[in-house]
Amino acid sequence: MRTFLAVILIAATVQMEARTRATRSTPPPLDAQTLNAAQLDGPIDMKPGEQRLLRLVHWVCCVYPLPVTADVQFSATLPQHVSLDPGGLLTVGSDVSQAVSFRVYANIEHGRRIVSADVYVDTKQSNPLRGSWTQTSEIACDGGHEVPSLQPIRQLVFHGDRTFSVTWTPFEVYEDYWGFYAFDQPPGHLTMGIRGGNYVPASFAGDGTYSITEQDGVRTLTMRGVFPGRVKNGQQIPVAACGAVFISSQ
Repeated sequence: MRTFLAVILIAATVQMEARTRATRSTPPPLDAQTLNAAQLDGPIDMKPGEQRLLRLVHWVCCVYPLPVTADVQFSATLPQHVSLDPGGLLTVGSDVSQAVSFRVYANIEHGRRIVSADVYVDTKQSNPLRGSWTQTSEIACDGGHEVPSLQPIRQLVFHGDRTFSVTWTPFEVYEDYWGFYAFDQPPGHLTMGIRGGNYVPASFAGDGTYSITEQDGVRTLTMRGVFPGRVKNGQQIPVAACGAVFISSQ
Protein backbone atom coordinates (compact mmCIF):
# COMPACT_ATOMS: atom_id res chain seq x y z
CA MET A 1 0.00 0.00 0.00
CA ARG A 2 2.79 2.46 0.89
CA THR A 3 4.57 1.72 -2.39
CA PHE A 4 1.31 2.26 -4.30
CA LEU A 5 0.70 5.62 -2.61
CA ALA A 6 4.29 6.70 -3.28
CA VAL A 7 3.87 5.93 -6.98
CA ILE A 8 0.67 8.01 -7.08
CA LEU A 9 2.38 10.97 -5.37
CA ILE A 10 5.35 10.84 -7.75
CA ALA A 11 3.03 10.67 -10.77
CA ALA A 12 1.02 13.66 -9.49
CA THR A 13 4.20 15.66 -8.92
CA VAL A 14 5.46 14.93 -12.44
CA GLN A 15 2.10 15.97 -13.94
CA MET A 16 2.11 19.21 -11.91
CA GLU A 17 5.63 20.09 -13.04
CA ALA A 18 4.65 19.34 -16.65
CA ARG A 19 1.63 21.65 -16.41
CA THR A 20 3.80 24.38 -14.85
CA ARG A 21 6.28 24.15 -17.70
CA ALA A 22 3.47 24.22 -20.23
CA THR A 23 1.90 27.37 -18.75
CA ARG A 24 5.21 29.20 -18.32
CA SER A 25 5.23 31.46 -21.38
CA THR A 26 8.35 32.39 -23.29
CA PRO A 27 8.45 36.10 -24.15
CA PRO A 28 7.86 36.80 -27.84
CA PRO A 29 10.91 37.63 -29.98
CA LEU A 30 12.10 41.22 -29.74
CA ASP A 31 11.74 43.46 -32.74
CA ALA A 32 15.03 44.51 -34.34
CA GLN A 33 14.97 48.04 -32.91
CA THR A 34 14.43 46.92 -29.32
CA LEU A 35 16.95 44.10 -29.70
CA ASN A 36 19.67 46.48 -30.90
CA ALA A 37 18.90 48.99 -28.12
CA ALA A 38 18.74 46.50 -25.25
CA GLN A 39 21.61 46.53 -22.79
CA LEU A 40 22.44 45.39 -19.29
CA ASP A 41 21.79 48.07 -16.71
CA GLY A 42 25.36 48.71 -15.58
CA PRO A 43 28.15 49.16 -14.63
CA ILE A 44 27.09 47.54 -11.36
CA ASP A 45 28.42 48.50 -7.94
CA MET A 46 27.99 45.97 -5.14
CA LYS A 47 29.36 45.20 -1.71
CA PRO A 48 29.73 41.98 0.30
CA GLY A 49 26.39 40.56 1.44
CA GLU A 50 24.37 42.13 -1.39
CA GLN A 51 22.08 40.61 -4.00
CA ARG A 52 21.12 42.20 -7.30
CA LEU A 53 18.67 41.08 -9.99
CA LEU A 54 20.29 41.84 -13.33
CA ARG A 55 18.01 43.39 -15.90
CA LEU A 56 17.87 44.34 -19.56
CA VAL A 57 16.86 47.93 -20.24
CA HIS A 58 16.25 50.25 -23.14
CA TRP A 59 17.26 53.85 -22.44
CA VAL A 60 14.72 56.30 -23.84
CA CYS A 61 16.30 59.63 -24.75
CA CYS A 62 19.23 58.62 -22.49
CA VAL A 63 17.03 59.47 -19.50
CA TYR A 64 14.47 56.75 -18.78
CA PRO A 65 15.59 53.11 -18.43
CA LEU A 66 12.66 50.99 -19.55
CA PRO A 67 12.82 47.27 -18.67
CA VAL A 68 13.06 44.89 -21.62
CA THR A 69 11.29 41.54 -21.27
CA ALA A 70 13.06 38.89 -23.31
CA ASP A 71 14.17 35.28 -23.43
CA VAL A 72 17.60 35.76 -21.85
CA GLN A 73 20.21 33.67 -20.06
CA PHE A 74 22.83 35.25 -17.78
CA SER A 75 26.36 33.96 -17.28
CA ALA A 76 29.77 35.02 -15.95
CA THR A 77 33.14 33.72 -14.86
CA LEU A 78 32.74 34.38 -11.16
CA PRO A 79 35.25 35.00 -8.39
CA GLN A 80 35.11 33.02 -5.20
CA HIS A 81 32.03 33.50 -2.96
CA VAL A 82 29.98 35.07 -5.80
CA SER A 83 27.08 33.28 -7.51
CA LEU A 84 24.76 33.97 -10.45
CA ASP A 85 21.72 31.96 -11.42
CA PRO A 86 20.53 31.78 -15.06
CA GLY A 87 17.62 34.08 -14.22
CA GLY A 88 20.00 36.90 -13.34
CA LEU A 89 20.11 36.89 -9.53
CA LEU A 90 23.65 37.95 -8.62
CA THR A 91 24.76 37.24 -5.05
CA VAL A 92 27.94 38.53 -3.45
CA GLY A 93 28.77 36.55 -0.32
CA SER A 94 29.40 38.36 2.93
CA ASP A 95 32.77 36.59 3.15
CA VAL A 96 34.22 38.48 0.16
CA SER A 97 37.04 40.33 1.89
CA GLN A 98 38.74 42.24 -0.91
CA ALA A 99 37.92 44.14 -4.09
CA VAL A 100 36.93 42.03 -7.11
CA SER A 101 35.62 42.89 -10.55
CA PHE A 102 34.21 40.75 -13.34
CA ARG A 103 31.91 40.89 -16.36
CA VAL A 104 28.41 39.44 -16.65
CA TYR A 105 26.80 38.49 -19.96
CA ALA A 106 23.19 38.36 -21.13
CA ASN A 107 22.52 36.01 -24.04
CA ILE A 108 19.33 37.29 -25.67
CA GLU A 109 17.16 34.80 -27.57
CA HIS A 110 19.82 32.10 -27.91
CA GLY A 111 22.48 34.23 -29.54
CA ARG A 112 20.52 36.88 -31.44
CA ARG A 113 22.49 39.38 -29.36
CA ILE A 114 24.88 39.19 -26.40
CA VAL A 115 25.39 42.21 -24.13
CA SER A 116 27.56 42.63 -21.06
CA ALA A 117 28.21 44.83 -18.05
CA ASP A 118 31.04 45.13 -15.55
CA VAL A 119 30.52 44.41 -11.86
CA TYR A 120 32.66 46.07 -9.19
CA VAL A 121 32.67 44.75 -5.64
CA ASP A 122 34.36 46.87 -2.99
CA THR A 123 34.71 46.78 0.77
CA LYS A 124 35.18 49.80 3.02
CA GLN A 125 38.83 48.81 3.23
CA SER A 126 39.41 48.48 -0.51
CA ASN A 127 37.61 51.70 -1.44
CA PRO A 128 36.40 53.83 1.48
CA LEU A 129 35.26 56.61 -0.89
CA ARG A 130 32.74 54.54 -2.81
CA GLY A 131 29.11 55.48 -2.31
CA SER A 132 26.98 58.61 -2.14
CA TRP A 133 27.88 61.68 -0.07
CA THR A 134 26.10 64.93 0.85
CA GLN A 135 28.00 68.18 1.47
CA THR A 136 27.77 69.89 4.83
CA SER A 137 30.43 72.60 4.69
CA GLU A 138 33.39 74.15 2.92
CA ILE A 139 36.93 74.56 4.24
CA ALA A 140 38.16 78.13 4.01
CA CYS A 141 41.60 78.77 2.57
CA ASP A 142 42.42 81.34 5.25
CA GLY A 143 43.15 79.16 8.25
CA GLY A 144 41.27 76.03 7.23
CA HIS A 145 38.15 76.61 9.32
CA GLU A 146 34.82 75.13 8.20
CA VAL A 147 32.13 77.34 6.71
CA PRO A 148 28.56 76.05 6.26
CA SER A 149 27.58 75.44 2.64
CA LEU A 150 24.75 77.75 1.62
CA GLN A 151 23.94 75.60 -1.41
CA PRO A 152 25.50 72.21 -0.73
CA ILE A 153 26.08 69.41 -3.18
CA ARG A 154 23.33 66.85 -2.56
CA GLN A 155 25.02 63.98 -4.38
CA LEU A 156 28.72 63.31 -4.76
CA VAL A 157 28.88 59.71 -5.94
CA PHE A 158 32.08 57.66 -6.20
CA HIS A 159 31.59 54.54 -8.32
CA GLY A 160 33.52 51.27 -8.28
CA ASP A 161 34.91 51.81 -11.80
CA ARG A 162 36.73 54.90 -10.48
CA THR A 163 34.31 57.41 -11.96
CA PHE A 164 32.36 60.02 -10.01
CA SER A 165 29.47 62.44 -10.48
CA VAL A 166 28.44 65.67 -8.78
CA THR A 167 24.85 66.94 -8.57
CA TRP A 168 23.58 69.94 -6.62
CA THR A 169 19.87 69.24 -7.08
CA PRO A 170 19.16 65.61 -8.01
CA PHE A 171 16.39 65.03 -10.56
CA GLU A 172 15.93 61.66 -12.21
CA VAL A 173 19.29 60.87 -13.88
CA TYR A 174 20.51 64.48 -14.19
CA GLU A 175 24.11 65.19 -13.13
CA ASP A 176 25.92 68.52 -13.08
CA TYR A 177 29.32 67.10 -14.00
CA TRP A 178 31.26 63.84 -13.94
CA GLY A 179 34.76 62.47 -14.27
CA PHE A 180 37.34 60.08 -12.88
CA TYR A 181 39.16 59.77 -9.56
CA ALA A 182 42.21 58.06 -8.12
CA PHE A 183 43.28 57.64 -4.50
CA ASP A 184 45.73 55.87 -2.26
CA GLN A 185 45.54 54.90 1.38
CA PRO A 186 47.55 55.76 3.27
CA PRO A 187 48.59 58.59 3.06
CA GLY A 188 45.19 59.62 1.69
CA HIS A 189 46.02 61.35 -1.59
CA LEU A 190 43.02 62.07 -3.85
CA THR A 191 42.90 63.19 -7.48
CA MET A 192 39.70 64.08 -9.34
CA GLY A 193 39.41 65.04 -13.00
CA ILE A 194 36.38 66.28 -14.93
CA ARG A 195 35.43 64.57 -18.20
CA GLY A 196 32.23 66.44 -18.99
CA GLY A 197 29.08 67.95 -17.61
CA ASN A 198 26.02 70.13 -17.89
CA TYR A 199 27.58 72.64 -15.52
CA VAL A 200 31.30 72.65 -14.69
CA PRO A 201 32.22 75.13 -11.92
CA ALA A 202 35.22 77.36 -12.54
CA SER A 203 36.18 77.01 -8.86
CA PHE A 204 36.80 73.24 -9.14
CA ALA A 205 40.16 71.97 -7.81
CA GLY A 206 41.07 68.31 -8.13
CA ASP A 207 44.28 67.45 -6.31
CA GLY A 208 44.73 67.09 -2.57
CA THR A 209 44.05 64.77 0.35
CA TYR A 210 41.08 63.08 1.97
CA SER A 211 40.27 61.54 5.34
CA ILE A 212 37.25 59.58 6.55
CA THR A 213 36.02 59.32 10.13
CA GLU A 214 33.00 57.51 11.56
CA GLN A 215 30.96 58.31 14.63
CA ASP A 216 27.60 56.84 15.68
CA GLY A 217 27.27 55.17 12.29
CA VAL A 218 27.77 58.40 10.33
CA ARG A 219 30.81 58.61 8.07
CA THR A 220 32.42 61.99 7.38
CA LEU A 221 34.59 62.69 4.34
CA THR A 222 36.96 65.66 4.57
CA MET A 223 38.75 66.80 1.40
CA ARG A 224 41.54 69.34 1.53
CA GLY A 225 42.96 70.81 -1.66
CA VAL A 226 40.17 69.07 -3.53
CA PHE A 227 37.20 71.41 -3.98
CA PRO A 228 34.13 70.36 -6.03
CA GLY A 229 33.10 73.96 -6.70
CA ARG A 230 30.05 76.12 -6.12
CA VAL A 231 26.72 76.14 -7.87
CA LYS A 232 26.19 78.52 -10.77
CA ASN A 233 24.57 81.84 -9.81
CA GLY A 234 24.33 80.68 -6.23
CA GLN A 235 24.89 82.63 -3.05
CA GLN A 236 28.59 83.06 -2.59
CA ILE A 237 30.27 82.68 0.76
CA PRO A 238 32.66 85.66 1.01
CA VAL A 239 35.75 83.49 1.46
CA ALA A 240 37.80 81.34 -0.88
CA ALA A 241 37.39 77.60 -0.30
CA CYS A 242 40.19 75.01 -0.40
CA GLY A 243 38.23 71.92 0.58
CA ALA A 244 34.87 70.46 1.48
CA VAL A 245 33.21 68.22 4.06
CA PHE A 246 30.61 65.53 3.28
CA ILE A 247 28.64 62.94 5.19
CA SER A 248 27.64 59.55 3.82
CA SER A 249 24.09 59.40 2.47
CA GLN A 250 23.84 55.62 2.12
